[in-house]
Amino acid sequence: MFNTLQSLAEKGLFHQLSITLLSNINTITNDTLCNIYDDIILPNYYNINTDTFINISILVSKKLNTQSSINILYNTLNILNNEYNTHSSISNSKYSTHSIISNNNSTEHNDNSATNDSTEMVNNPILYINRLNNSNSVIFNGNIRILLEISLNYIQIDQLQQARIILYECKEMEIESKESLRILHLGLGLLNYKSKNFTISYKNLVEYLKLLNMEKKKEIENEKITEIIETVVRAGIYSDEIYSFTELIKICSTITESNSDDKNLSEIKNNEKFDKTKNIENISIKLITALENDDPMESERISKAFDEEIVELVKRKAVIIRLLNYFFKNQERTVILKKISDDLSLPLELVQECILQILGTGLMKGNINGISGEFSYTWIGYKYLTEEEIKSIRMVVREMRARVDSVRQEI
Repeated sequence: MFNTLQSLAEKGLFHQLSITLLSNINTITNDTLCNIYDDIILPNYYNINTDTFINISILVSKKLNTQSSINILYNTLNILNNEYNTHSSISNSKYSTHSIISNNNSTEHNDNSATNDSTEMVNNPILYINRLNNSNSVIFNGNIRILLEISLNYIQIDQLQQARIILYECKEMEIESKESLRILHLGLGLLNYKSKNFTISYKNLVEYLKLLNMEKKKEIENEKITEIIETVVRAGIYSDEIYSFTELIKICSTITESNSDDKNLSEIKNNEKFDKTKNIENISIKLITALENDDPMESERISKAFDEEIVELVKRKAVIIRLLNYFFKNQERTVILKKISDDLSLPLELVQECILQILGTGLMKGNINGISGEFSYTWIGYKYLTEEEIKSIRMVVREMRARVDSVRQEI
C-alpha cells in the first residue's frame, strides 16, 4: 500500500491518493500507516484537500491511545494554522507520528499517564479558540472539528476542565458542519454524564443520535454506538427529570433498521438473550421500552440483567412513569388518591410520595388536598407524544369543538 500511495503522490494524483488511503485505512497496519502519514501525507498536506487532510488525521488519531491521539490532533491544528515548518517540526519532534503509532502496540494502554513533556506539544485549547474568528471558513470549520475531537479524548482521560473549555466555547459559535454539531452534542453528553449532570447529558446524547440518524452515517462501530446507547439510557435512569423514553426508542429503532448490516444491532427487537457483553444495547432499549409500556415487572427483571445497582432507581421511575401516563390519559383534572391507588395497584403512601416528587420536579402543576384526599392538576408537560397519543388528543379536541359548536347553536 505504501508503494502504491507513494507512486500516486509522485504522479501528483493526490485526490486518488486520498480516496485510496481512506478506503483502505482500516486494513493498514499501524507501522505502515505511520510511514504513509509521515512520509507521504504530511510532506504533501498542502496538495491535499483541507477537509480530506483533516479527516485523514482524525482517522489516524483514532488508531492511537488517547494521549497520543491528542498530540497528533494538536499537531494537525498547528499545520492548519501555519505555526511551524511542517517538515522540520515533524522530523525533530519527539511526538513524531511514527513513534506515536509504532509504540502504540507495545505500550500499555494507560490514558492517565500524560507527562509534563507532553505539554511541549499539547497546547492550551484557548490559544486556538481565540484565533478562530480570524480564520477563513475552511480553516475555521477544520479547527472546530479537530478541537471537538480533542475534547472527546480529554473526556476519555478525565481531563474534564480542558474538555469543558473547548465544548462550551464551541457551543457559542456558529457551527455550519452537521458532523461537527453532532460531535459537539456527543461531547456535551459525555462530559455532563461524567459530571453527573444527567438530564443535560441525556438531552445532548439524544440530539447526537438524532443527528447521526439523519445523516445516515455508517460509522456505527467507530463511534461506539453500543456504549452511547447504554450511556444515554443510564443518564435517563439517573435523571430526576426524564420520564419519557418514547423519542429515544423511536430513534434507536430507526438506527437499527437503517443499519441492518450490523448483526448485533439488528437483533435489538427480537433477541431474548440477555448477554451483557454482546447485547448491552439490546438490554438498554428493552429496559426503556418496558418502562414506557407501563410494565414494572418486566422493567425490574431487565434492570437486574442490565445493572443491579440501578434496580431501585428503575422501580421508582417505573411508578412515576405509570402515574404520569395515568394522569396524561385521564380527562378529569381532579382525582381521588385512593382511586389512583386502586386503579394502579399501588400503595396509597407510595402514590402520595411520587406525586409530591412529580410536583417538586416541575413535571406537573397541581396540588394535593390533604383533607379530601384529592389531587388536582392543571398542567402536564413532560411527554414526548407518540403518533397514537397525538391522534387521541386530536380526537378529544375535535369532540370539545363539537360540544362548543353545539352550545353555540342552542344559544
